[in-house]
Order: sequence, then C-alpha cells, then structure tokens
Amino acid sequence: MPDGSGNGGGRDHLASMKRRATGLLLGVTVLFVITVLVARTDATPGWVGYVQAFAEAAMVGALADWFAVTALFRHPLGLAIPHTAIIAERKDQIGASLGTFVQTNFVDADTMGERVLAARPAQRFGVWLAAPDHRERVVAEFCRALVGVSDVVDDDEVSSFIEQAVVGRLARLEAAPMAARALEVALADGRDAQVIDAGLGAVIRVLTANRDGLRVSFARQSPWWVPGQVDDRVFDRIHSGAVALLTEIRGDPDHQLRVALGMQLHGLVTSLRTDPGVAATAERLKAEVLDHPSVRTWTSSLWLDTKAG
Repeated sequence: MPDGSGNGGGRDHLASMKRRATGLLLGVTVLFVITVLVARTDATPGWVGYVQAFAEAAMVGALADWFAVTALFRHPLGLAIPHTAIIAERKDQIGASLGTFVQTNFVDADTMGERVLAARPAQRFGVWLAAPDHRERVVAEFCRALVGVSDVVDDDEVSSFIEQAVVGRLARLEAAPMAARALEVALADGRDAQVIDAGLGAVIRVLTANRDGLRVSFARQSPWWVPGQVDDRVFDRIHSGAVALLTEIRGDPDHQLRVALGMQLHGLVTSLRTDPGVAATAERLKAEVLDHPSVRTWTSSLWLDTKAG
C-alpha cells in the first residue's frame, strides 16, 4: 500500500483533498439555502443575515478558486471558455518567457559576477580550509577518491592511453629541429666544454665498467688460431690506450681532438636544421627508439607505478 511518498500515495491524497473541498462547498451551500429559507419567515433573528453573508461569500470564493485553478490546466466543465486551459495551450510561450526572464534577471554574466563576488566563495573556502580538521578531511576524501578511481579503471586501457599520448606525441614531433634546439641550448654560453667533458667521462665509465664483456666480444671476433694470451695482450693495449686517450682529451682543454669534437658538435646543430639527410637520419633514429620494447615497457609502467604510489 503506498505510503503517500510515491505516485499512488500522492493521488490518494489529492482525491482526499478534492472530496474534502467538495464537501465543504456542499456544506456552505446547504447553510446558505437554510439561511435563505429562515430569512423568509416573519421572526428572523439578526444573526441569520451574518451567517447568510458568510455562506454566500464562502460559495463565491470556492467557485472562483475552482474556476481559476481549473482554467489554468483545462476548460471548466469541458466548455471552451476564452482564456481557459492557459498552460495546456501556451506552455511553449510560457516556458520561453520564463527562460528569458531567468536568463535576463538571474544568469546573465554581470548579475552572476556580482553575486559571486558578493558571496566571496574563495575567501569562505579558504577560511574553512584553514581549520586543521577541515584540511585533513579534504585530503582524506581526495585520497580516498583517487584510490577508488584507480581501482575502478582498467589498467590496460589507461596504460594504452598513456602510451598513445606520450609515444604518439613524440612521433608527431620532428626530431631534427628538436635535437638541434636541445643541442644549441646545451652548447650555449661556453657550455660546450662541459658537454664534451660529460660525454668523454661517460664513454670512459662505459669502457671501464664493461671491460670483461668487451674482452669476450674481442675474443669472439679474433681468428681461432690466435692464442688467447695474444688476444689478452692486444685487447689490454687497445682498451688501456683508448681509456688513456679519452682521459688525455678530457684533461686538456686545447687538445686537437677536443677542439675538433667541439667544432663537430656546433656543425651538427647546423646540419640538423639544413641537411635533409641528417634530418632523415634523426627521424629514423627516433622511430627506432620509440619502437623499442623498452620504451613500451616504460610507458606501460608509468600508470602502474603511479597507481602503486
């Protein structure tokens, strides 16, 4: 059985109100008829006139209210009386007028701006947020929402989206101009010496850290009939000579090879901007890097690392 909160309860309540209103109308009508009949007798008390006026006013008011409310939605008694069924016949016009009124008087830019400024929402929020317990509540709710979102979304879809966003954006960028600008900034203001030192130091560290692996690769390329001791001596001479030469170049600012290397770096900036062959090589290298499995693994791990954090 509906409890009055649903549609069934609302209809029952409306029907009850209608019956009550109709009963009151009939009651004052009967009262009016009685007062009229009593007023025709010779001995009519004075208070009968007041009761008759009350009953008459009640009937007129009830009929006027019924007609007014009914006329808003439909024709009273089914009669097409002018200016009735107003809402049914003019709902589009009423809606447009109401929308124009609201837009003009409530939601225009100037009015909304004045009301927002008068309300000072940012200041009020700042004052509210100044309380330590409020800050803790906001942070806790925000973190809880982030965790909830991360648990709901599909990891594969997010990782794929990040990969397309990162790799796709890099793939659309021209490698040569970007590399030229980066190299130009790195070499500006006499920093070319620092770039060369950093590059030589990195090569020296790679040669030193991977000495054993380089030795194995050297022996694999050596003819089978060359004794291992000879391979070791030749490799030691080549490896130590390369490290010594790089160390010498790194420590001598006026070294001929160091000067030539600096000129090559500055020339590379120009070539990246003007030489189509160099630009094509840069694009090919960029494509190879972006297609490398390690890049795919890195982009996929971005979301998982962020989620774990």
